[in-house]
Amino acid sequence: SLTVTNSTFANNRATAGTGGGLYLVNVTTPTITGSAFISNTSSSAGGGIYNGGGGPIVVANSTFATNTAPAGSAIINFGTIYLTNVTIANNNPSSGSFYNNGTAHVRNTIMANTAGGAYDCTGLPFATNINNLIMLRNNCSAPMIAANPALGPLQNNGGPTATMALLAGSPAINTASGVCTAAVGAPNYGAG
Repeated sequence: SLTVTNSTFANNRATAGTGGGLYLVNVTTPTITGSAFISNTSSSAGGGIYNGGGGPIVVANSTFATNTAPAGSAIINFGTIYLTNVTIANNNPSSGSFYNNGTAHVRNTIMANTAGGAYDCTGLPFATNINNLIMLRNNCSAPMIAANPALGPLQNNGGPTATMALLAGSPAINTASGVCTAAVGAPNYGAG
């Protein structure tokens, strides 16, 4: 199993493979909370995280920014993933910042890039889709909001890692649903 809390993965490179920040295959219960994946690179897939299967991965209250990969510049998912209160922004995709080819449960999550017109989300529809903002999608589930979230720069906003605060007037303000704690996983991931 793997537990990551209040950590930053930055400027890592997978030059001949997948998973620039983290490569997860057959890990029983990976849980990542309060963490940031910044400027990681993969030459293949999963600039921030490559989830190849195994136990479900839980990612909560975390930020993925300026990561790069040909597929899934922030995250590529082939297993089961729970994303809650996650910001995926300003990554450098050619086929999606979040590429889902597995089972994705996504809640209170922002997926947005500001340049290049590349998809923020692509692949299979989400198994759970609650209160998400996605600027530009291809096949993945329709969001509650499809707009520019008006994010501030990646910086220290008072937490354990760098984040991107919502600017005044952001359409994402006061739209989150219910779950704001770090311990978010399959057992308590209901709708509503």
